[in-house]
Amino acid sequence: MFVHTTEKKDLVEDCINSLLKLNYPKDKYEIIFVDDGSTDGTYEILNKYPIKVIHNKRNLGLYASKNIGIRKSKGEIIAVTDDDCVVDKNWLKNIILTYDEDAKIGSVGGVVLPYKPKTLVEKFAISQKILSQPKDCSFLLVQIVPTEKDVLEKVSYFDESFISGGDVDISYRIKDNGFKLKLASNAKVFHKHRISISGLFRQYEKYGMGMFIY
Repeated sequence: MFVHTTEKKDLVEDCINSLLKLNYPKDKYEIIFVDDGSTDGTYEILNKYPIKVIHNKRNLGLYASKNIGIRKSKGEIIAVTDDDCVVDKNWLKNIILTYDEDAKIGSVGGVVLPYKPKTLVEKFAISQKILSQPKDCSFLLVQIVPTEKDVLEKVSYFDESFISGGDVDISYRIKDNGFKLKLASNAKVFHKHRISISGLFRQYEKYGMGMFIY
């Protein structure tokens, strides 16, 4: 698995610790963080932990960083999350078990829940159901987990031109290539929403730009 990170050093340690505490054999998974040209001390924090760290010398963008992490990984199943998320201890185990249900499953999406809201802005974001996964699973909005690298190779990995919405795009392309999408309701990820109005505005702006491109 791997995690993308940029200017978020106040978030990244909670994410790392949740991944290190996964209820899964430690010799059966690797943790890769892609530091996307951060300048705020995030890279130094990452190197304190027993994880693999890839450091982009300049900011390449979310989906370019995801592709870098995927290509550097050794596993057959690639579990992806971001540094503003904390994963449940059974997140990875339940993802793996979901793949065993059907050989035609090409991607599994986890359920995204809010992480301990403290501010009114966070509570507003929760009320708007930002990042909530649609129940019909016609696409996997976030937490894309492609099974086996050959699936990603068939769809040519993430489209690096996207600013946001690349997970939706790759979901459709995986589906168009004859694979099934599956929502694992027991694979839980807790997302930290923006704590300020300006941060929330930038988040909406980013999502809007991603939709425009798509």
